Order: sequence, then C-alpha cells, then structure tokens
Amino acid sequence: MKTLLLRNWLSMVLSFMGAFSPVQFHKETLPKMIPAQALVAQAVRPVKQAIQITHKTHKTAHLNIGARTYTYVFAGKASFNGMPSANAQVNVRASSENGIFTRQTRTDADGIYRVSMTVTGKFDGMISWEISAITSDLLQKASVEGRQIPLHDARVTLDAPLYFAEI
Repeated sequence: MKTLLLRNWLSMVLSFMGAFSPVQFHKETLPKMIPAQALVAQAVRPVKQAIQITHKTHKTAHLNIGARTYTYVFAGKASFNGMPSANAQVNVRASSENGIFTRQTRTDADGIYRVSMTVTGKFDGMISWEISAITSDLLQKASVEGRQIPLHDARVTLDAPLYFAEI
C-alpha cells in the first residue's frame, strides 16, 4: 500500500512540475549553406581515379497500355449575327488520360475552319474537347465544348459551328 501511495504521489508531483514549469524553446539551427561558387569548384575538381560505369538497358513498358491513336477533325462555320467571321483565330484543345493536345487555325473568308489533330486515348475512354475562338478585331468570342467516347473508328469528324457573342 505504501508503494502504491508513493508511486501515485511521485506521478502527481511529476505531472504538476511538467504542467507548471517554464517551457523552453530551442531555436533550430539550419545547416550552413555552401556558396554556389564553392559547389562549382568542387564539381570541376579533377578525379584522381578512373571510374568505369556500365549501363544495362532494359525494355520498359509504356504506361499507356491499351491506348490508341485517333484522328479528330473539327470543322464548322464561325459567324456573328448570321454573317461569316473571316480571319478569326480558332483554338482547339482535346484532352484524354494520355495528355492534352492543342491546335490553332484561322477561319477563311467564308468563316469556315477545319482542324485535324491526332489524339491518343483509350478504347472506351473519355476524350474531352473545347473549341474557343476570337474575331480578328478582338471584340467577339465564341466557345463550344463536348466529350466523346471513341470506339472502333480511328477517325472522328465533329461539326462544331461557332457563334460569336460580344465580349
């Protein structure tokens, strides 16, 4: 019983001291930085021993297993208030699990544009696309977007007219 009381008393005293004793903070010292000139001098120091390095080549597996290449053709007419918009800049952006693909073009005198691009994607995978355009006078812009799930066709043609609105 005496041991139990002594142990409880000692535990209480240590807890009291830990709770009410002043806390000390130590400033963390960072390692001394070596100037860049010293690093360069160390790096170009001549090597006294000859070191032989051998490389083994291994075949690597590509991460885009099951990926296919698709040719997307985006075409349409750009217009503002029913009139064709000539020389408008058209930006096409397509994205899949395998990356982002972009192309740019300009509309012709009749407002017609056509962009062909190669997109890598997976069979039954989602390919998102966005077409944005701005007129040559920079006063109107247009945007259209969509998603496509490519199946067996390696060539996909999308008709995407652009209707400009005031900025």
